[in-house]
Amino acid sequence: PLKIIGWEISEKLKYEPAKTSVIEYHRAKYGVDQGDYVKTAPPLATMIPKGIATPELLAGVVVGKYGDGLPLYRMEEIFKRHGIDLGRGTMARWMIKLTEKCLPVWNVLSDRLHDAFYNAVDETRVQVLKESGRKAEADSWMFVRSSPFGPEKIVLFDYSVSRAGHVAKQLFAEFKGYLQCDELSIYDCLESDTVTRVGCNMHGRRGFDKAFVSGAREGKTLAEMGLIFYKKI
Repeated sequence: PLKIIGWEISEKLKYEPAKTSVIEYHRAKYGVDQGDYVKTAPPLATMIPKGIATPELLAGVVVGKYGDGLPLYRMEEIFKRHGIDLGRGTMARWMIKLTEKCLPVWNVLSDRLHDAFYNAVDETRVQVLKESGRKAEADSWMFVRSSPFGPEKIVLFDYSVSRAGHVAKQLFAEFKGYLQCDELSIYDCLESDTVTRVGCNMHGRRGFDKAFVSGAREGKTLAEMGLIFYKKI
């Protein structure tokens, strides 16, 4: 007969889909006698007053839409698979209300970003559907501001229908220090005695990378030397 002399251990990855539950809150009703109503205990503070959404649910919708890029209609279908009737219109209203509630936090982060000695900015095209007075194929822009230096990195997203200089001026009206961006002319108006514009090394690196990939010469070319230099930076 054989006996156990040890264990052969292996691991497998298990996945459990998200679980949902309903939390029931009980608030005491006060009165002198049975049915003689006077007052009810106050409700718990919530981001969406009189709404069904818990902070966990709201955070899940925010991450799904803005972090994972899931449109609300797809998230509506995902909730249906869990047996939950949660319409895209409801979630859209939640996002608007959350924006209003989180604005004070955004303002504090914006002030801290302006107080930093070094900011970086870039912008990218975004498409917005059913925007009032604009065609669906019209270009809109998402400006991304950040303070890359320091232990608490701040990243803020600002939407605009324009990529003109007045937008950049508005975003950095209170900033003083070093501003890192590309050579786009809309940032020219920011250069002053208090704002020093510095270039983007990622854009500078692209030329060397392109030459390294598609260049005709083999061996230790100038492009390879440039990439080594940027790697050290």
